[in-house]
Amino acid sequence: LKVVRESKPVLDQALERTGQLVRQLRLAGRGDHAEAEPVDVNELVDGSLILLAHELKQGVEVDLRLQEVPPVNGWPGPLGQVFLNLIQNAGQAMEGEGRITVTSSVENGHVAVTVSDTGPGLPAGSEENLFSPGWTTKHEKEGTGLGLFISKRIVDKHGGRIRAENGESGGAVFVVTLPAAGEGTPPVDVG
Repeated sequence: LKVVRESKPVLDQALERTGQLVRQLRLAGRGDHAEAEPVDVNELVDGSLILLAHELKQGVEVDLRLQEVPPVNGWPGPLGQVFLNLIQNAGQAMEGEGRITVTSSVENGHVAVTVSDTGPGLPAGSEENLFSPGWTTKHEKEGTGLGLFISKRIVDKHGGRIRAENGESGGAVFVVTLPAAGEGTPPVDVG
């Protein structure tokens, strides 16, 4: 009984984490043919980090700088996939130690989510091909070159934009901007 009592905080934390993972899997699996709904991008970022916790390399630190932002109108499953792809790519780009910084903010009536890393940055001249199907910097067995292509299609269908550049102090920076719910172009069916 004493061992159980001493283990209770650890067990409570494990149960909470399992519950969060189940909620995120359920959210990621929601159909994208349903009506668009208000979506909290901060919740999607948090969920992506939960799903990627086992995959991010030891020594890769995540710095979350999420501000309070209005919801966007869309589908949680596909939008969650965008943030999952961007954070996963940032983690894979760094060899050894590094930092991924994820911020959310409001810019001109749009919700902006920025994912930056301290990796090697984007190769010179990649701007034209970055969002093309099959384009990748990964080895053949590591990636299909479809993550950024699919992410761009999802963001476009939500009336938003995605852009990429190299950071001033190195690393890659991806910025997703989406109209706040009730603003701009309504999303079209992602199917």
